[in-house]
Amino acid sequence: MDNLIIPICILITVLQVAHTYLRFLAFKKEMNQEDIQRLWYSVTGFAVLSCFIYYNILNDLVLSTITYKTLLILGWIPYFFIFLLAIPRHISLHIFVLGMSGIWSFFLYTLSSFILIIFFNDLHYILTTLLFTLINILLFVLLLPIERRIFSRLLPLEEFFRDKNIGLYIASLPLSIFIAHIIMTIDNTLLSS
Repeated sequence: MDNLIIPICILITVLQVAHTYLRFLAFKKEMNQEDIQRLWYSVTGFAVLSCFIYYNILNDLVLSTITYKTLLILGWIPYFFIFLLAIPRHISLHIFVLGMSGIWSFFLYTLSSFILIIFFNDLHYILTTLLFTLINILLFVLLLPIERRIFSRLLPLEEFFRDKNIGLYIASLPLSIFIAHIIMTIDNTLLSS
């Protein structure tokens, strides 16, 4: 089963890049081709690096549910900073888009959990982790037309963010909802009840 660590590392990275793509859709209209290209070079470069980092982490710490969840929960942070550098706009817009992307990712996480519980309940935990990530990516791909529609129109009007305090408050609402769900599911079980 240890030979499944490399595919799991790659799939975690693919899943994180997929959600990075959703955040990209929100800002795409405001970017020129050169900025888009630079952004994706940075994302791709970090994605390759993160595969190696994840492999070292999972190889040293042993693949467990808590390490898997930690990689999922913390893996978005470097991509967030890549976006901040590539699209230097209001941080509140980035926080808002990150929160909405997080809520969507939690929605896919929940659907993947249901599918796994119903159809694949009695597998080895490493195989369950691999299959869970694959289902999550598959759902992402299947729902891509809806995701494109939602996230390409996601940014609110500039009026919401003119006042920094109110803008930050509005932006932090989706992120707060997402963080609350993360806190409820941080335990050593892949499929939280």
